[in-house]
Amino acid sequence: SNSFCTLLACANFPMPRGQVSFAQHFGAIYGDRWSTLLEAMEKPQPKVALWNRHTKLAKPSVDASGMEEFSVDSGLPCLRSADPSTPELAPPPRDEHGVPAYYLLDLASVLVAEAVRPEPFHKVLDLCAAPGGKSVALSQYLTMGGSLTCNEMNGERNKRLRRTLQEYIPVKDTHEVTITQKDGTRWHMPATFDRVLIDAPCSSERHLVQQTDGLGKWTPKVTEEQAATQLPLLLRGLETLKVGGVLVYSTCSISPAENDDLVAAALKRTRVGAELVPTVLSGAEATPLGASMHLPDTAAGMGPMYCCVLKRVAETRADSDDDDSSIGTASDDESD
Repeated sequence: SNSFCTLLACANFPMPRGQVSFAQHFGAIYGDRWSTLLEAMEKPQPKVALWNRHTKLAKPSVDASGMEEFSVDSGLPCLRSADPSTPELAPPPRDEHGVPAYYLLDLASVLVAEAVRPEPFHKVLDLCAAPGGKSVALSQYLTMGGSLTCNEMNGERNKRLRRTLQEYIPVKDTHEVTITQKDGTRWHMPATFDRVLIDAPCSSERHLVQQTDGLGKWTPKVTEEQAATQLPLLLRGLETLKVGGVLVYSTCSISPAENDDLVAAALKRTRVGAELVPTVLSGAEATPLGASMHLPDTAAGMGPMYCCVLKRVAETRADSDDDDSSIGTASDDESD
């Protein structure tokens, strides 16, 4: 096959500069593992069906639908193909109000939403919510007295998010859901939310690898530019958490600059008292920092999905130095 891997194997084969740069950059990071990881990223990503408890339909019987129910760590109920040789799932049936029975997404995304673990009466924020799969997952936890705020700055993506949520959550349950269109890097609602999910815009290397010319112009700048947006998102996210609240930061990038390195930088820069809660999700591996990483070569095709859990433990951090990391945020005058 003339797959990207095969092309890379023929060193004398002329390749676009971006592909060479990409292979060198990640080859240096992943070493001997890189060729197997790349090969796994070229394959289609398997999807599961996240059951939508807002539908009036009953869960399908396996014989009728060819699907079986499962849940990971007693989390959100999902369905998958009962026959692993045909993993493709049908589009969801709808109830009489048009509410779909399930949402198709990567299992790693479901696990990230489960890591947020909203509880009754919690105020939950999904800061970068489009296209809406993780918001649909978070909405499964909604109870009276709780709320879900889904934010997406980009106009087109915000419309798509709105359509998805209107489709999946019936009107009677939507009073607890708010959709906003703000710049997440300037988010300013100090100490407001019990739970925050930041599924940050990222380099999405698996998508790039699968696009015909996704890597044509790739340089390491791509990942640096993403990190420059991700850092303020994470800082604002920590500031909008209540003390005792939990933030989950996730990306679908394989670049440490957007993952562990980014979280370490945020923990250094933030003025709030925050700490990392070591977490490894089901099927994932631990990162050096103590976060979770699903990589498709070892996680049955799932991912890439980085997931880091942070907790706000104090109003301000004990050792905070006076830097400019929270311009446009809560005016806490710290004393060292």
